[in-house]
Amino acid sequence: MKETKHNLMACRGIAAFLVVLEHSIIRYPIDLRAQAEWCVILGNLINSFHMPLFFLLSGYFTSTKGLGSPQEWLAKHAKRLLLPYLVMGMVDMMPRLLLQSLVNNPSNIQDSLIDIIFYGGYFWFLIAMFLVQLVAAVGVSCGQRKLLFGISVVLMISTRLVSFPDLFCINQAAYYLFFYLLGGYYREFEEWAARKQVLLNIVSALVFVLFGWMGNRWANILVAIAASWLTLQLATQLTRKGKNAVLETAGKYSLQIYLFNGITLGVARTLLVRIGVTGPLILIVGNTALVLLAETIGIFILKQLPGIPVLFGMQTERRRKTGYAAD
Repeated sequence: MKETKHNLMACRGIAAFLVVLEHSIIRYPIDLRAQAEWCVILGNLINSFHMPLFFLLSGYFTSTKGLGSPQEWLAKHAKRLLLPYLVMGMVDMMPRLLLQSLVNNPSNIQDSLIDIIFYGGYFWFLIAMFLVQLVAAVGVSCGQRKLLFGISVVLMISTRLVSFPDLFCINQAAYYLFFYLLGGYYREFEEWAARKQVLLNIVSALVFVLFGWMGNRWANILVAIAASWLTLQLATQLTRKGKNAVLETAGKYSLQIYLFNGITLGVARTLLVRIGVTGPLILIVGNTALVLLAETIGIFILKQLPGIPVLFGMQTERRRKTGYAAD
């Protein structure tokens, strides 16, 4: 089984949908996890692997060659990751300051700026991804890829034993570096994985079913790998007859789906609760549907505005034709 860009992009699309679904299990203004145990289990299942999956896929898509000069690398990744981080950080400040009834964690300008500058704010994923890609690029350029992978294993285990600093998302980067590098290695072992597909499917399913619901920080390391493999197999089946437009479009705009999720969810959950929707299942489904609809419309509108898409990390069609960039 040779992986294609179709199933990998569809896999990223599934990961984007999982982000929306997990966030739709709201804690405010109604805490669904306190209402129903199945909400806790569903949240634990998704949380066990959806973020590691993003790092695995990014590591796969990122080429280990042609890194360019340090200046070129920094310019490209700052534009792709740091610029949207700063823009969305500023946007996110407004409702936390002016529309505090819509948000779970209202904040003043000073606290928001400190959080954005030093701790990753509510978009920590972008800072952690930037740090992970920076470390990986340095390791590859120095010819120390295997050594770096060994170090990443030690770092990942260490994050389960001690508390790393939250400053500049060092704790998250230390954990997710392993998954990013593992994604790069998977490219080299695809044929072996294809030969062992049935065995890997069975073992992965057992690990996910037995440990995925627990929310255990140690078990989640294995669960993340197992569930990521199963998600890729699902994406492969869904693209077996060709391109899956819905999932691959979601994969294409997965970064924007992540960025806009907080604002759209804040509006969706407030609207549903105010019209009297309180049941966990209806709230989760309603939140997910409204968020996806609002984000689809928002992304479409932003694409039509000259010079605006780059502020939110959207790539130009010309750049996409040259290959997949890491998000």
